[in-house]
Amino acid sequence: KVRALEYGGIDYITIPFYQQEVLARSNFHINYRRMLQRLRDLSITDDLTGAYNRRFANHFIDAQIKAARRNKKHFILSFIDIDNLKIVNDRLGHDKGDYLIKTVINNIKSSIRASDYLFRMGGDEFIVLLPSMSKADVEGLMQRIRESLQIHSIEGIPIDFSYGITEFDPNDETEVSADSLIKVCDE
Repeated sequence: KVRALEYGGIDYITIPFYQQEVLARSNFHINYRRMLQRLRDLSITDDLTGAYNRRFANHFIDAQIKAARRNKKHFILSFIDIDNLKIVNDRLGHDKGDYLIKTVINNIKSSIRASDYLFRMGGDEFIVLLPSMSKADVEGLMQRIRESLQIHSIEGIPIDFSYGITEFDPNDETEVSADSLIKVCDE
């Protein structure tokens, strides 16, 4: 038993076994697995928006850089900064500020592909990672999202965002990291 646990086993059942014990242990492990998955999800996502968080972004983008170099595939990062959040928070309160963030992010989520990734980097700063998309296509996407938001406002304050775009080129031999790409994109 000890050796089995030392090699990574998490439980054991002795013979003769009892059906109720097997069911109880099985249910425990199923619920434990669900709980671990929920903890994992909570550790990599932002509560307000459901976007991946900054910690996960850095790890994921670094992994994407390595994979892109290996597969000779480019990707685009778009840094998004929501406009007027401070004004909305100061004048109307943080509930309206949260509404502003959710409005922008839900619009972005509904506009990007399933293969794209959205990360919350800070209060009103987000990054979208867009594999296999051209800069021109991303520019068009950002403009469509902005146009769809500009028909809305929060008590007269327009809903909009600023953005920057950078492309990772797998053929460029320059040393690149998630931080350096994000910095270029933000600038």
